[in-house]
Amino acid sequence: MKNIYIFLLLIPTLTLAQDRYTFAIFPECPISEKNEEMKNCFITSLSEKLKSNLDPTILSLIKEKNIKQLIIYFNVEKDGKLSSFKTPSYSEVSIAKYFNERFVQYSEYLDNSEQHIIPAMFNEIPGKIELSAKLEF
Repeated sequence: MKNIYIFLLLIPTLTLAQDRYTFAIFPECPISEKNEEMKNCFITSLSEKLKSNLDPTILSLIKEKNIKQLIIYFNVEKDGKLSSFKTPSYSEVSIAKYFNERFVQYSEYLDNSEQHIIPAMFNEIPGKIELSAKLEF
């Protein structure tokens, strides 16, 4: 009987010790029980937004330089805002600059629209996450 009481006292401790993490949610993505699905949707959706309606001069530069992909790094802040866009130092400077400008423009668009990114949650507390994505051409 004594063991049952000890076990019953330990149950809340064991359940509270588990960390709950929810990945950030992009405005167009469905909420899922699986963080990997939300991450894939987030990265895919943002990549598509950044690559849509590219300037023809950038497209020709990408073809001319035979660029197949551009790796980008960025943060989703605890308020759901996008920040800190970076590309690796070996990236073509003019292409990196162009996509940095598109990232800033899209971030501002999200800030001024009804669409917002839901930040990542750590034990139901919003938190900042650092992400990377490949823009493939």
